Amino acid sequence: MGRTGYTGFLNATTKEEAMREAYADACEFAECNVDREENHFGDYHSSFKFYDKCFDTEEEAKEFFDSLGAYQDGVCMVKHASKSAATKYQKTIARLNDKQDALSRKAIEKFQERTSETVGCKECGTRITKVQALQRNLYCPNCGNWLAAPGIKAQWIKYAQAKELAKKQYIKDTAETGKPRYWAKYEVHC
Repeated sequence: MGRTGYTGFLNATTKEEAMREAYADACEFAECNVDREENHFGDYHSSFKFYDKCFDTEEEAKEFFDSLGAYQDGVCMVKHASKSAATKYQKTIARLNDKQDALSRKAIEKFQERTSETVGCKECGTRITKVQALQRNLYCPNCGNWLAAPGIKAQWIKYAQAKELAKKQYIKDTAETGKPRYWAKYEVHC
């Protein structure tokens, strides 16, 4: 079984610096994460090469490396968002997460006001006790449906869609204005 590490963006400004920095990171990662039964010294010993590709997002780079198969480690270029775009995105996501958290608390408060001792899932029909539902944060143990009131669910979905739109906008902004930087992936057997 392998354990994958991503350095994130490297400090390097040239291909050669990027390869040295990423390889050093991979060696450090291996020393901390390798299976000592299989590799007593904890050293990194995998192929490591430069891929002359530039991706718009880190997700695209991860997908590329995943498509290569196991232990195909190396460095590529990924566009890095400006600080202002990243800050704007992080603030938007944090605000929407706070709203979703408030909805979760509201759903639990409303649920606790129920007088019945059991509740039925509208998706699969499973009946569970009020206590069981609260222990599972209002998720059905059978199908995973959230047992919150329909209005609360609708608001939750609205915020989830807003997060997806924010992510798409962030990716678009990064693709259009992002500065290419070196980025690395490595994997060790553990």
